[in-house]
Amino acid sequence: QLVLAKPGLSEPDRANAMVAGVQLAIATFDPFAGINPEAERFVRDIDLMSDAVLPQKIRAHSQLLGRYEYADIDEGLRDHAHKLLALAQRALATNALGGTTARPGVPSTSAAYPAMASAYSSLARAQGDFLHADSALMILDEADRVFGTAFPDGHRWLDGQREMYRLVGARATSVEGKWWINASDGSALMPGDAKVTVIQFTAHWCVPCKHSYPGMLAMSKHFAGKPVESVLETYLYGYIGKRMGLTPEQEVAADRDYYTGEYGLPFKIAINPMPTRGDTTTKDTERRYAVGGIPQIVVVDRKGIIRATVVGWDMGNERRLTALIDRILTEK
Repeated sequence: QLVLAKPGLSEPDRANAMVAGVQLAIATFDPFAGINPEAERFVRDIDLMSDAVLPQKIRAHSQLLGRYEYADIDEGLRDHAHKLLALAQRALATNALGGTTARPGVPSTSAAYPAMASAYSSLARAQGDFLHADSALMILDEADRVFGTAFPDGHRWLDGQREMYRLVGARATSVEGKWWINASDGSALMPGDAKVTVIQFTAHWCVPCKHSYPGMLAMSKHFAGKPVESVLETYLYGYIGKRMGLTPEQEVAADRDYYTGEYGLPFKIAINPMPTRGDTTTKDTERRYAVGGIPQIVVVDRKGIIRATVVGWDMGNERRLTALIDRILTEK
């Protein structure tokens, strides 16, 4: 505010100060509280400026979109993804952002494309959050058409997300664990088996995951006595909290205290060593479920078919997933 109060500031200087204001507003606001009013105000003020500050507009929307992505605030996520896409398209048309740095075998391309890819990814995620995997895939297909041969990195950027949504309608694969909490070590759980299975890929360090546990627990209580089972899957990370350099046995014990003690989760929890880069022999459950972000929640029906996969835990997940499972339970 002190910078903005200075007389005679140029439009770019004012825009830069507002971008800094967005950063500060993001840093001082609980991301899980919903829409950030102070950051939104700065972004609206930047949007009122001319397109001479188009790079600052894109930076401001990208920053706020990233925060809403982190906390899975769908309302803000959709709004800023749409606005970012429109801004990036204008930047592409006017070359307002210049080009990316060329790499061996990869020529320079417009720097507007990464912003477009981010926007398309967020729009697809918002559709996926509302259990519309087909619509998410249509958005990703549109991105492919727009990128064409001009932005090959964009196709690779969105491939993992596309793979995840394509799993909806496919047969689920087993969840293996070298160690298990609430099940036998070395066992495997096959989703389906006449039960609805809710799988969450999670980690003890993941803050959005922690926000999902009360909702996951509430769903399990809602379906108590019905053929619905929840299971978590995670890796060993060598630490938990401030305890570093843990052996696998120590970390498994700490995970048990964390998930069942601190959060009161009664679910079966599969724990596996972290796969090494290039390892194609390990049965990696996360790879088979195309996990690209956590928490990722997968709903499998009683016949073993994946019916939904969502990333993050927004305020409507519990309601939407509960309604989906209720419908599945009525199916013959």
